[in-house]
Amino acid sequence: MSLIEGFTRKQTEILTGINRDRLTYLAGQKTIVPEKFGTELRSPLVYSFQQLLLLRQTKEIRQELSLQATKEIIEFIKSSQSDRLISKDKLAVINNTYQWISPDLSDLPKHFDIQSGQVYLAKLIILPSAFEVLEDITAIAKEHQDIIDFEMFKAIADQQVI
Repeated sequence: MSLIEGFTRKQTEILTGINRDRLTYLAGQKTIVPEKFGTELRSPLVYSFQQLLLLRQTKEIRQELSLQATKEIIEFIKSSQSDRLISKDKLAVINNTYQWISPDLSDLPKHFDIQSGQVYLAKLIILPSAFEVLEDITAIAKEHQDIIDFEMFKAIADQQVI
């Protein structure tokens, strides 16, 4: 018998702050799809650790941008996630383009459009880094040890950091 490593829908709701309906919607849109175990209608759904981080980032994005823009950013993050899973780099959304920037934002000015000494910026959003998201969900997991096995959570998180 193999151990299923991941988080139930209820645990995912708690850790990400995203409700059941939004999780169902994101899965239906093929944006963030949990693994389904079994073939029954009510088969358990399990979200991976990477999906937890992405869902938490999705919540931040959705507060600022449209659903279509959110989907595009999620795809961008997913496409570069392998080497940035627990990165301290932040994602800057600048005029509908996406740039990874340093944690201290020191390289942000090179992404501005400067004309005649003026800075033109239609919209700038700085998203928290995966590392900051990890810190947030770790604190939440610790607070909800009645529902989330904190030792298991830490073990999975530690595997991701390496």
